Amino acid sequence: MSLASSPPSETSYEVPACDINAPFSLQDKEKRWLTLYPLLLERGYRLPPRYRPGWIGSWIRDGVPIDAVDPIKYEDAFDRTLCVSGAVDAERVSDGKTVAIKIAFSLREAEAELPILRYFSQPELVNHPLNHCVPLLDTFRLQMGTEELVIIVEPFVGSPAHPLLIVGVECLPYVRQMLEALYFMHMHNTAHRDIFVWNIAMDSSRLFPRGYNPLNDRPKGNILKAFPKSGVDFVETPGSRDRIDLDPDDVKYYFLDFDASIQFASPEERQLVARGVRRLNAAPEEGEDGKSPCDPFPIDVYSLGQYFLYDEAFADIDKTVCVLNDFVMRPHFARATGSGSTALAVFLDDTG
Repeated sequence: MSLASSPPSETSYEVPACDINAPFSLQDKEKRWLTLYPLLLERGYRLPPRYRPGWIGSWIRDGVPIDAVDPIKYEDAFDRTLCVSGAVDAERVSDGKTVAIKIAFSLREAEAELPILRYFSQPELVNHPLNHCVPLLDTFRLQMGTEELVIIVEPFVGSPAHPLLIVGVECLPYVRQMLEALYFMHMHNTAHRDIFVWNIAMDSSRLFPRGYNPLNDRPKGNILKAFPKSGVDFVETPGSRDRIDLDPDDVKYYFLDFDASIQFASPEERQLVARGVRRLNAAPEEGEDGKSPCDPFPIDVYSLGQYFLYDEAFADIDKTVCVLNDFVMRPHFARATGSGSTALAVFLDDTG
């Protein structure tokens, strides 16, 4: 097949005699998405071109040497799976919206997360201003050979680390919203139990008006082709705004991944629980193996406090400017503290 020929059908696939996309071939962890492409397309979700049956790299069609492949221009040369969740960005065919699709590889795994997602996505809760749990857009089962997979569709959200926080005041809406999120979850007798860097995200649509590139946490089209006959191949274009240029609530922050979360029927029925494994931002009283039963609500507060202190998003900010250091280290944030409501009250009192 000529490289100049029309692209193959979205649902047909002929295994090539050799892998012409090397060294940018699909990794083993990505090959599942190649199989899922036509199944998801039938459900109304189009995966990136890299996972399209019969995919031929765009740099090959353009005749670009391997050592000159630019990851910004040739996005299909690189693994699209996101962070530790293994989710992939996709286009919702009905409206062109970018969404995140992730797989629960067992019904047990799905049953751990879906009840929490469904609960906080109820019509009466999903738009509550204090609700910062990423909403559930869709879920369905797919049969892939002998495997039954549960597909979870959520809004596509990005890393809070980009664009960088510049001044201390930019931290305040970020911290307030995360404390609101914790307060709201705890008010509904739900503990997250896995608060760390990969499970906090933001809706970056106002910061990246042209769209967000999941490969590098930067704007889409950051480098655009221009003036092809003038000898200038590329031109840098601005693609992001700073948080300080927007209203405080124009950027919304979210908690993700509720597979470790636990919800109790009422405050009276709350119990001590053990996480069972050692996780990032774990509190000392959980034990080195994570098997010591603890009240999960103050553990959430402690884990969020550790995130505020040590995450790279705050690395270049003088924490005394945005009251983070003093706030996190107060007795109110100690492990004996009750819940997110106390933490939020202290923060609002400190910041006026």
